[in-house]
Amino acid sequence: MTVNKICPGKRFRIINNIMRPLHASGYKTKKETVEEALKLLITLKNQASIRNFRGKLF
Repeated sequence: MTVNKICPGKRFRIINNIMRPLHASGYKTKKETVEEALKLLITLKNQASIRNFRGKLF
């Protein structure tokens, strides 16, 4: 059974959810968009872990 037989509109929603950030980011390819999103995610996770040390260093 394919996704389209289970939920015909789901594939379209997934494509829309991928294309919206692609257009908003200004990158030319999905790969560039995903790579930058992953870099941003790593940066945010690092910032969150640094915030955990706030007030504990001294």
